[in-house]
Amino acid sequence: MIRQYLQLQLRILHRQMQAFGLAPIYAYPLAVTLFLVFSYLLFAKGGYAPYLYAGIALLPLSLLGGKQRGDFLRICFRKKDFLRIRILENFLFISPFLVYLLIEGAYLAALFLFVLGVGFLFFAVSRAFTHVLPTPFGKKPFEFPIGFRRYFGGFILIYFIALMGLRVDNLPLMAFTLGAIFALSSSFYNWVEPPYFVWHYHLGEKDFLGFKVKTAVSSSGLLAAPIWISMLVFYPNKWWITLLISLWAIGFLTAFLLAKYAVFPRLASLPEALWLTAGVLFPPLLLWLNIYFYRKAIHNLKPLL
Repeated sequence: MIRQYLQLQLRILHRQMQAFGLAPIYAYPLAVTLFLVFSYLLFAKGGYAPYLYAGIALLPLSLLGGKQRGDFLRICFRKKDFLRIRILENFLFISPFLVYLLIEGAYLAALFLFVLGVGFLFFAVSRAFTHVLPTPFGKKPFEFPIGFRRYFGGFILIYFIALMGLRVDNLPLMAFTLGAIFALSSSFYNWVEPPYFVWHYHLGEKDFLGFKVKTAVSSSGLLAAPIWISMLVFYPNKWWITLLISLWAIGFLTAFLLAKYAVFPRLASLPEALWLTAGVLFPPLLLWLNIYFYRKAIHNLKPLL
């Protein structure tokens, strides 16, 4: 049963790669390369990099340890098989991070990650709260209430890193956390809702997209407000850095959202991902991407709205 389950998960992963427009034979080497480049660049910054790195590794564990997923696996498998699956999944995800931490000599951070990796085997994240986690967002639209609850641990980690950045007087680290807030918020739009969710707004294409963008920017701004205020208070002479990072982050968030509806109800694939990556690396391109994806989204949503 365990073997069949793992084979099924691998087949699903390969189909998602192909739907994204990238064959597994190319996806795996690309993923390894990006992981190594990201790891090297993060550790090149020094400071709290090992603990930030370990915190990033915990994000997928928090999703794997969700209550609904855990309940589903308990129904399908015996307790012994359930534990084996959870052990395999957890250490499959954290093993690359553990290896790199050991290579960098960050033994304490590696031990921290290993202990928490074991702890997540017996802890369903959603059970940490006896009630539904309250959010500062309304029920509509659905992206931010769901996304905030799902990635609550990620936001706590970002705020902790921002606090450490203030403590060591590290403005680049603060700027990183500001961008990270908007990057994590953009991931809320990875899920493609049924067409009915769009149709029931009874809005024109321009009004619908305007409402979505306004909500995304204002809600992300609310999450970023503590970091914004801290940067302006403690680094008033560097206000232009805060402004540039904010414009860059907001530009990426809106481009990500518009790219989703430019291909809706299809999931965004490799071409969109490459354009967005280029926009991150060359921020002025984001202005053109927003215009391009906006026009494409208007044309794509017209039959539905």
